[in-house]
Amino acid sequence: MFSRAAMLSGLAAAAAAPSVARGADLPAVRVGSARTDATAQHYYAQDLGMFASAGLDVTITALRNASELSAGVIGGSLDVISGSLVPIAEAHNHGTDLRVILLGNVYTGPPPQGVVVAAQNSTIRSGADLNGKTIAVNGLGDFSQVTMEAWIDSTGGDSKTVKFLEVPFPAVAAALTQGRIDAALLVEPFTTLARGQVRVIGDALAPIGKHFMVTGWYGKADWLNANRETMRKFIDVMLAAAKWGNRNHDQSAVILAKYTGLALDVIRASTRAVYGEVPVSPDWLQPVLDYSTKYAGLEKTSGAALIWRP
Repeated sequence: MFSRAAMLSGLAAAAAAPSVARGADLPAVRVGSARTDATAQHYYAQDLGMFASAGLDVTITALRNASELSAGVIGGSLDVISGSLVPIAEAHNHGTDLRVILLGNVYTGPPPQGVVVAAQNSTIRSGADLNGKTIAVNGLGDFSQVTMEAWIDSTGGDSKTVKFLEVPFPAVAAALTQGRIDAALLVEPFTTLARGQVRVIGDALAPIGKHFMVTGWYGKADWLNANRETMRKFIDVMLAAAKWGNRNHDQSAVILAKYTGLALDVIRASTRAVYGEVPVSPDWLQPVLDYSTKYAGLEKTSGAALIWRP
């Protein structure tokens, strides 16, 4: 599932990345995440002192992508990571017992954080206009491509006729205006940054379901089982941080800017992430797994089998 090179890269990055100083006596949790709004509950919990109040010593390590994060938790340099579900399901299906512990960013309807965009002057309006076209996604074969394929098919097009290219989110606007691609999946804050260059033509997430998990929080089963009380506290704090984040966008934007380096005005102008405020259950996972089986070749997977219970 993960190459030796990717794992070594992830472990080296985890060891080298800056982190919060560790207390001597409190239960320790080493958390890894990308610097995004969709995976930001732990930033709020750390900055507001929620972890410390619960008696937890949380170290935060920022890594770039799913390969580094997965390598860190598999190799033991991280205890909890955030990200999308499909790589976790694939690892689980291939014998690495990774489990879902908590909802992260969830989709519960518009306004979405993930949208389909075209160039500002484009005539494209729906999937029916994309047959035979070139579409950009952040990662080939990942959930960004799954959502695009589902959106095209649900709006009158045929995703089998489309050519997909991997284009990083920051490069999408330029690729559209230069005519190198016809449409793309884009997420915040890049949609806000591209205002005036791109036009939103659809909710990329709507075809997957009325509610589902976009990002989640994961750990390795043996570590989770050996640290149950610590993880109960961690989950309780993260749920409280999710509720706070959903209700305090002005204050959370300041914290998010501090930890991610994003401009405060861009964060405040963007469509903000919605965090799951309830314990994870299979109905949040199954739509993502089923559509990934249909479009990305994921082995049929039960959401219930992926959940760790504290």
